[in-house]
Amino acid sequence: MGNPEKHGSKVFLLVPLFAIFVVCQPFLLSVPAAYSEDSSGKFSGALAEKDPAADSDAAVKPSSQGKIDTEDFGEGEATEQYIIKSDDILEVKMFPDEEKEISGDYKVRKSGTISFPLLGEVEAAGLAEEELAQKLTFLLEKDYYVFPQVNLRVKEYHKSIVVILGEVKQPGTYEVETQTEFTLLRAISLAGGFTDIAKLSNIKIIRKVGGAEKSFMVNAEEIINGRKKDVRVKENDVIVVGESFF
Repeated sequence: MGNPEKHGSKVFLLVPLFAIFVVCQPFLLSVPAAYSEDSSGKFSGALAEKDPAADSDAAVKPSSQGKIDTEDFGEGEATEQYIIKSDDILEVKMFPDEEKEISGDYKVRKSGTISFPLLGEVEAAGLAEEELAQKLTFLLEKDYYVFPQVNLRVKEYHKSIVVILGEVKQPGTYEVETQTEFTLLRAISLAGGFTDIAKLSNIKIIRKVGGAEKSFMVNAEEIINGRKKDVRVKENDVIVVGESFF
């Protein structure tokens, strides 16, 4: 027979261990559901690492036909920074400039430069307004002025071509200013508006993207009803409004 004192001590130790198991059992059973490994070796469940791309509904996915899902195409682009181009006219104001040698209007040449007092030819095309203002400030401060302040804006935008076809009242080729606020509904308005048989949910925009021609389908009904933001129209876009057969 064993020592009764030893047996008693074992029972005394097992009782609290059993109580701990009873308390923790619900949690232990729930762990596999929250953190499990699938057949591919990836973890799933509430504790699994989230894929950032999975939460993004804004991903633009090219299809096999070279088209792009237009859920996000161009929406909200009217807020992007405008990039200066050839034939834009820039209004420049500098302080101090008592002699009015610097302040004035400057046209961006075909070469992409402006002829600027003291500085000569300065590359302007390809820069945003703020970037060019900073560049002029730096060059003037470097050799000519003490703490100059240069303010710059595009006073007049260059003209570019947009083609509007299909079910609009005045289809054709239009010269427009490629400012950031030029959108699809403005383009349709320029072409006289939709015809009575226009299918507003079936508008195609054909655009050069990275040297390749791609097409985007846009639903103007959702834009008009406020469910979607208007789509920006870019230089050399071709807009085709479909016909409703019902």
